[in-house]
Amino acid sequence: LATATESSSPTDDDEAAAVAHETSLFESFTAIPVVSGARLVRDHPGGATHTASSSDGHSSLTLHVTTTLRDLPSDGARVSVAQVPLGDAPPRDKKRINHPAFGAEERGVLFSSISPSGTKRLVVRAGDAAGGDRGNGLVFEIWEAGALASETLVPRTAHGTVCVDGTFGGVCWSRLERRIAYVAETAMLEDVTPEWGMGVTRNAKAGDTKNENAKTDQESLKKDPTKKTWRGRGEWREDWGEQLVGRVFPAVFVFELETGCIKKVKGLPPGSCAASGPAWAPVVDDSKNEETESESTQLVCAVWSADIANFKSTSRRLGLVFCFNRPAGLWLGDVGVSEKKKPKE
Repeated sequence: LATATESSSPTDDDEAAAVAHETSLFESFTAIPVVSGARLVRDHPGGATHTASSSDGHSSLTLHVTTTLRDLPSDGARVSVAQVPLGDAPPRDKKRINHPAFGAEERGVLFSSISPSGTKRLVVRAGDAAGGDRGNGLVFEIWEAGALASETLVPRTAHGTVCVDGTFGGVCWSRLERRIAYVAETAMLEDVTPEWGMGVTRNAKAGDTKNENAKTDQESLKKDPTKKTWRGRGEWREDWGEQLVGRVFPAVFVFELETGCIKKVKGLPPGSCAASGPAWAPVVDDSKNEETESESTQLVCAVWSADIANFKSTSRRLGLVFCFNRPAGLWLGDVGVSEKKKPKE
C-alpha cells in the first residue's frame, strides 16, 4: 500500500513536464498573428503603383493588411504589412481572401499611413531608432514611387509622441495630399528638477554628525563613498487615467509636405484636449452648392472637456474603466492657407 501511494504522488519530473507543456502551448498561441488593421487602396494606371494595375489599363484594388505578432523575448509586438491584390473589383461572393505567405516587417516604425490615392505613404519613426545623428525626437518620412521623397526631423520641442491609439489619435490627408493632420502630445517645458550636492544621501551606519560643519562635500565623499547626489522628479502632471496612461494634453498638428513645416492648430476650448482623429472640412462652392477640388483650410475634431460639472469633488480624468462617457463635442478649427515652398535662388 505504501509503495502504491508513493508511485501515485506527482514527482518533480511530472511537474516540470506539465509546466513545459503549458509553456509550449502558450508559445503556440502567441505565434498566431492577429490582423490589426487593413486598408483598401485603388492603384491608378501610370501612377506609383502601375505594376499592380490590370492589363487592360483600368485601375485595380490592393488590400494592405497589417498583422501583429507577440514577441515574447522583448515583451513587445512585431508588426508586418502585406499587400493582397484584388483585381479590378473586390470579389462579390463570400470567397475567402488568402493572406500572402509573408509580409514586410516594419521594425522601428511607430506609425504609418497611406494616402487616399495610394501614391504616398507617411512613416513615423523614433529619431534614436532611425540611426545617425537624428536626435531623440521623431522622423517623418514620405515615400513615393518606391523611394524616399522627403525626411523631416521633428524635435521634442515641436510636440511629443504621436497618438495613434483607439481613443486619442488618427491621421487625415488633405484632398490634394499636401497636408496631413494628426494628433500628438503637446510639447512640455523641460522639467525643472531640483538637485542636491554631495553628502545629502549617506550611509546611516557611517553617520557622524559631530564634525559635519567642518567637513566639505569632497572630504565626506572620500570617507563615505555611499554619499551621492540626489535629483528630484519635477512637477507632476495628471494624465487621463487607466488605459490612457501617458496622455496628458493631446492636440491637433498639421504637417506641410512641401515645406516640411509642422504647426499646432490653435483655438481649442480652455481645459480641453483633442480626442479621436481630425478630419478636413470640405470646401463647398456656394453658387453651385457642391464640393470643390480645392484644398481645405479647416479641420473638424472631437474634443474632451477636462472640467466635468457634476464631478467637482473628484478627479476629472478617471480613465476608460471608470469614466468611459465624458462631456465631448465637435470643434471646427481654422488652419489657414498652406505655405508655399520657397524657390531656390
